[in-house]
Order: sequence, then C-alpha cells, then structure tokens
Amino acid sequence: TKITKTVNFYTPNNDKRTLQIKSSYWKDPEPEGSDGVLLILQDVTEEERLKKEKEDAILIFSFFLTAIGIWTLFYAGLTQFQIEIPLFCMTYILLGLGAVLAWLIIWKTDLTIYDIGLSFRNIRKPVLVNVTFSLIACLILIAAKTILVMSGSDFFPEGQPFFDFQFTLGMKLYPLSVLLQEILSQSIIHECLMRILKGKNSRIHAILLSSVLFTALHIHRGFGFMIGSLLLGCVIGILYRKQRTVWGLCITHYSVSMMAFFLNWL
Repeated sequence: TKITKTVNFYTPNNDKRTLQIKSSYWKDPEPEGSDGVLLILQDVTEEERLKKEKEDAILIFSFFLTAIGIWTLFYAGLTQFQIEIPLFCMTYILLGLGAVLAWLIIWKTDLTIYDIGLSFRNIRKPVLVNVTFSLIACLILIAAKTILVMSGSDFFPEGQPFFDFQFTLGMKLYPLSVLLQEILSQSIIHECLMRILKGKNSRIHAILLSSVLFTALHIHRGFGFMIGSLLLGCVIGILYRKQRTVWGLCITHYSVSMMAFFLNWL
C-alpha cells in the first residue's frame, strides 16, 4: 500500500524532530525476485514549525478581533439604550474579557512562557532600562504640568491639587491588569503580527497595529485616554522588540500610567 504521514521522532538526546514518511510497494520484475516496500524519510521539522506558528498566529488574531467586536458591540448597546455602568465596573468587565481571551489563546496554541515573555531569564538589563525610561517619562509629565499651570492654562481645573493621590480598588488591581495587558498586546498580538506580516517595515507595522487594536478596547475611557494609550503602546512596542520580555514593560506601563492618573492627565 501507499502511505504518506508525518510523525514525531526523538533523538537519543531527546531532541524532537518531525519526519515525513512516504512509502510505496515495490514489485521485483524478476520472477524469482523479492518484492518490497520503498520508504522515503524527510526531516520537515522547520517546515512544520513555521506552519504551526502561522496557524497559531491566525487563530490568535481571529480571537482578538472577535474580542474587539464583542466589546465594541457591548459599548454601543450601552450607549444606544442609555445604560450607565460605573467606570470601574467597565474596567473589571474588560479585565475579565482579557483573562478569558488570554486563557483561550494559551489553551488553543502551543505558546510557551518564553513565547509570551514570562521567562525570568536575562531580565536584569530590561528591568534597569525600563526603570530609567519610566523615571524620565514621569519627570516629563511633571514638568509639562508645571509649565501649563504656571502659564495660566485652563487645561487643568482651577483649585485642583497638583498631585491627586488616590488608591481606589481599581488602582489596587491595576498591576494585574497591566500584566494581562502586556501579555495580550505585546507577547501575543504583537508576536503573532510579526509572524503574519512580511516586508522591510513589518516591525513598524506590527508595533502600530498592535497598539491601535489594543487602544480600541479602551473606548469606554474616552478619546483622551485612548490617545494616551496609543502613544504609550507604541513606545512599549519598541521596547518589546528589543527586550522580548514583559516584566520590564510592566514597570513602564504601571509607573507612567499611575503618574498620569495622579497628575490628572487622564
């Protein structure tokens, strides 16, 4: 009989390879000869890896677009029927949607902790870089508000304290939200776009598109918040391309966002 199948093969040092096996029956033309089977074994490990990565990327992208569609439809429904839900409740609902989305993606794909940037290997340099960047960004926010206040601008309401320190329940849960956001927007969405997009500017397109897509999920926070999320997402996307880990990115995301809240930029 004739068969074609793909099987996994493990070498003596436990290295996994993928083999494509093809067989065909061979009949000896000589009457006294022996019939046999011709086997052709081909190592297709790299081809199968690229195929699986592309399939995972398409699946991830479809999951995320579905989540955006559901969230936009939900928000449009609230607006249409004039239903008001407290902002912190909307944030918790979005956090739950993100958790379900992350679980589905990890369950349905072959992503590892290294693929989603959760490995602690070689994180010292990324953490130091992000701490430095965060300090500079926070100082820029403080300096910008100082200039606006001293110039008499009405951007900030009169009588408002320069620093408005608040620690609501949402802010206490914000570190979890930041980690989930970075896993989804950078480790998963950004990475799958890099596997789909081709060309000289694929990195730039991946950074912009992942930032725009994730910004769309913040529609309930208003236009100003969305613009801030877009800018921060682009900067974090650039850092991710160089670091490939989310731990340092979480520091930047959390510190810059909290400073923006305390200064009432958002």
